[in-house]
Amino acid sequence: MKTLSRRQWLKTAGAAGALFPFLRPRPAAAAAVPNLVLLMQSNGTGQSNFWPAPGTFSSPILDPILLDPQLGPQATVVKGLVNHSGGAGNGHDQGFTGLYSGYRSVGTFNDPWGSGISIDQILRKKLSPGEPYPTLNCGVLASDTPPFKAHRRSFSYTGPRQQVPTEQDPYKLYAQFFAVGTPAAGDPVAAAKRRLLYKKTVLDSVTEDLKSLRQRVGAFDRDRLDAHETALREMERRLTATLSPDAGLPARCAGIPAPAEGLDVEHEDNVPTLIPMMFDVVALALSCQLTRIVTFQFGNAGEKWYFRWLGINENSHDDIAHRDDGKNPDITAKILKMNVWYAQQVAYLGRALARLPAAEGTVLDSSLVVWGNEIATGPHTLDDIPVVLLGKAAGRLKTTGVVIDQGFQDYHRLGTSLLNLMGVPSTGFGEVPDCGNLVGLAI
Repeated sequence: MKTLSRRQWLKTAGAAGALFPFLRPRPAAAAAVPNLVLLMQSNGTGQSNFWPAPGTFSSPILDPILLDPQLGPQATVVKGLVNHSGGAGNGHDQGFTGLYSGYRSVGTFNDPWGSGISIDQILRKKLSPGEPYPTLNCGVLASDTPPFKAHRRSFSYTGPRQQVPTEQDPYKLYAQFFAVGTPAAGDPVAAAKRRLLYKKTVLDSVTEDLKSLRQRVGAFDRDRLDAHETALREMERRLTATLSPDAGLPARCAGIPAPAEGLDVEHEDNVPTLIPMMFDVVALALSCQLTRIVTFQFGNAGEKWYFRWLGINENSHDDIAHRDDGKNPDITAKILKMNVWYAQQVAYLGRALARLPAAEGTVLDSSLVVWGNEIATGPHTLDDIPVVLLGKAAGRLKTTGVVIDQGFQDYHRLGTSLLNLMGVPSTGFGEVPDCGNLVGLAI
């Protein structure tokens, strides 16, 4: 297929070019830069159920990922990370601000903050990604309990005490990423919701442009268009369902005040519906090259979700995580149940990325998803912080489907490895300029 020039592309693609910029010719170097998704979980994990036993690649918590035929071969379990840096506040604060920045928390116990730039913003500066939205900081923060400390709503920092706000509304992200044409007067989010209620997809607006575009691109790009159209329609179907009061939603969604309002993004019982909605948007935004680097948090730091959707209905922070001493079978069982659920959410994102084609392989092949945790266990320990990598980082991660277990390693090595995988040569990370990469990780 003859490559379209930029002028030819713009003339041919029309409005569809804004919706599917991944078909625009790009420099080879830019195409080789992986996508990066940093996930943050709170309250640690059940250590005895998290790590695969020696010589195996399976565990009670991680099996939704490791036993999945698509995801297991692209998973890397990193064991032995420790954070002994200290800082203001408690372990939640130190780990939440530090894991993806390499800087200690500063301030008072009740008002700590991150003291340095986080890796997503470092990459934005160093790589100057060409996507319309180079970085995206989002998450599901719906909670019946406000965060204990002000900083716990975002781990993305442009500098000391300079947080990037966390977007928690999937309708806003949909309107932001998948609007076409000239914005109508008024609230673009409300306009997007009205369009969804009328069951009008954004694809309706670019039908003729897509028809013309299909005639100008090769079979591979036509297949990519088909896959992305299917994913976009499915995402819009999910969003539409949450706007309709009679759409067979589960009981937890029955409190929607009016069809035009949509799912309440602040109501804790909506968490299990909001997370896949957000991950659908994230996967499409990455695959359509609308963003390159995503930070996502499951709740606030030290989150106190009650997990009513799992039949638990207890404060997961105070009544469960803090009591995890390994001696109470009931506590251990609840921690297992909660963390299996987290693994299922990560698996959902992985499969969403694996369904979408990229220039080579799938979007998961060209991405690196990092599932991290602010602490190791509920009682604030910071030894053996659970971390799982998912994806091949556009071929830069040479060996996957393994457990990295080289004894205790300083957590700054994780950040150093991520910088190098993203094409930013580094010998250290954050406050430790010479720690080196993770030992045992094949880069």
